[in-house]
Amino acid sequence: MDFGRIGYALHNDPPRTIRFRHSIYGNCIGIVMLVLRVEQMRAIARRLNSDFRRRAYGHLWRIFPQDCQRLGDCGVRDRVEDGIRRAAGFGMTTERQALCFIDMMFLIGPDFYRQNPEAQDVLECEEMSGDCKLDELYRIADACSDQ
Repeated sequence: MDFGRIGYALHNDPPRTIRFRHSIYGNCIGIVMLVLRVEQMRAIARRLNSDFRRRAYGHLWRIFPQDCQRLGDCGVRDRVEDGIRRAAGFGMTTERQALCFIDMMFLIGPDFYRQNPEAQDVLECEEMSGDCKLDELYRIADACSDQ
């Protein structure tokens, strides 16, 4: 189970039931079933989302203190929310992918992909994974900074 992905899918289609089967008793391995109800998965997802947003907020203040000071607390929180939403819309659903996308919003600009047709094409490509999209975006950003 990739708990990093729970947070981005929780609003629309939470898992119905998840069963974990694994337990260790002394030196023996046994099977114990744990069933998580939808309500429990939503509670876990809310907690994970809240923790991620808090960590992303702290990360941005450490890495981009001047930009964060200019935006203020509410502006930084709004940028985090906006970045998570936009990243998920482009298929970047893990915490790492979302945070990298938010970093690019700070480095290049909040609408960086709208200003660069090549970046827009990469993000809209449904065949590429989130990690591949990030690799291409970093390549594009490097090429733009060299100009």
